[in-house]
Amino acid sequence: MMSDDTSNSIIVLPIVGVAGVGKTALTQLVYNEPNVESRFQHRVWIWVSRNFDEVRITREMLNFVSREKHEEINCFVKLQEILKIHVKSKRVLIILDDVWDDMNDCRWNQLLAPFKFNSANGNVILVTTRKLSVAKMVGTTEPIKIGALEEDDFWLLFKSCALGDRASENPGNLCTIGRQIAGKLKGNPLAAVTAGALLRDHLTVDHWSNILK
Repeated sequence: MMSDDTSNSIIVLPIVGVAGVGKTALTQLVYNEPNVESRFQHRVWIWVSRNFDEVRITREMLNFVSREKHEEINCFVKLQEILKIHVKSKRVLIILDDVWDDMNDCRWNQLLAPFKFNSANGNVILVTTRKLSVAKMVGTTEPIKIGALEEDDFWLLFKSCALGDRASENPGNLCTIGRQIAGKLKGNPLAAVTAGALLRDHLTVDHWSNILK
């Protein structure tokens, strides 16, 4: 668990689940939500994978927020100094996608050092991982554990992905077919996002009926 001095300015929310359950897809929905975009001055997305390389991750953070490349800088401390300048007084959302490495508290806190004394409250880091041990180590909140969703929750997600802004209109015929399609997806959030994207291209009964077949 992160130390108190870090958690004062940063919320770290881990999202845990097996491969293919929809961790990244769910995080993408959050990342691209217009209200989220307007709330944060900087949004950063980094794919971490098995090798937790502090230098690479910090450089990519810096590239995002500065909109410039810093490939020539390999000094971790120097990268952090520049990053600290760019995020000062700015609210930041960071996605660290697919974190595997059970790094120790020291390495994790060093990575977040540029954000510790950021005067902008409300900085958020979303960490997706397959390992509960990683989630428990980095999180300032209880992890979100993603598995198969309950029927009602899955339908809300599926409807949002498939109908978008028209979800509130509740077009009857499409919803009837949509519920049949949703029933075949077995509560998998990733399947909801993928199928929803296909359906959203053509909001017609014929198209949705063909998908159902």
